[in-house]
Amino acid sequence: MEKITRFVPLAFFILFALFWFTENYMSLEIINYPALIVIVLLIVQLFVNNKIAGFAIGGAALLFSGYMLKAVVNDYATFGTFSSGMRVRGVAFCVVIIMALLLIFHYIRYKKADQHV
Repeated sequence: MEKITRFVPLAFFILFALFWFTENYMSLEIINYPALIVIVLLIVQLFVNNKIAGFAIGGAALLFSGYMLKAVVNDYATFGTFSSGMRVRGVAFCVVIIMALLLIFHYIRYKKADQHV
């Protein structure tokens, strides 16, 4: 269970950041330095396994996706229907929320080997 709650969300967020970088590079032909920084920080977090950084990553993803999911729901309330793009965005934000919760759950239960309780 620990591998699922730790590696799957981080791998998902790394792939998401890689998609962000390549999408900007392919469409605008520019190097997106914030995306590169996010990719490097996520890879470092994969190896360092810092509890505070893990909470920050999970919390930021949870807050952002919750906010954007609220925007999708408000569009449905306003127009009474979902476009296909809004359905995809809604599902994507729900998946990000699940991954963020898995990451936060891992760091709630995480204890370093050298810590004594």
